Amino acid sequence: MNNLIDTAFLAAKIATLNNEKAKLFVDAASFAYNVAEVSRLQSLIVEYSQICNYVVLNAKHKGFYTEEEHKLASDCQRHIQECSQQLAKHRTMTVVDGISLLLDALNGLEKK
Repeated sequence: MNNLIDTAFLAAKIATLNNEKAKLFVDAASFAYNVAEVSRLQSLIVEYSQICNYVVLNAKHKGFYTEEEHKLASDCQRHIQECSQQLAKHRTMTVVDGISLLLDALNGLEKK
């Protein structure tokens, strides 16, 4: 009977360790994804800003702007705003994931 209890306890312990390991992988993957998204969105904002700046400076240089240039600058501004909103979300998630990973690491130290 004790062997059966010991085996059941060890099986439960392995399942717990596997769940903790799986959670760590999910947290790390989520963190990496959000870091990558922050980088991607920052790059997009820079690109949209450069296009918008070019259109505006070109219009100032010419002294006028076309309807197409106005539409292009407006589209860039809208995309910058959308990217900024997504950027804020992913930055928040990066912090949350980072804290979760740190807490998991600290909990792992306490268990030893």
